[in-house]
Amino acid sequence: KQLKGIFHIAAMAAIRFNPQMKEYFDRKKKEGKKGFVAMNNVKNKLIHQMYAVVRTKTPFNPEYVYKRAA
Repeated sequence: KQLKGIFHIAAMAAIRFNPQMKEYFDRKKKEGKKGFVAMNNVKNKLIHQMYAVVRTKTPFNPEYVYKRAA
């Protein structure tokens, strides 16, 4: 429960100060999702980003674009 609260605060800060997360949150709201559902989407995205940084052992790069094999 404590970790869930920490992620909620982190998601609120990300929406407020990270333009990409704000855009993601707004896009989810425009899709018709309720506020807390969109907030959960942001939390999930943050968790995935943190895991990717730990897994690849590289610093976070907001301009990174995933290159799919064609």
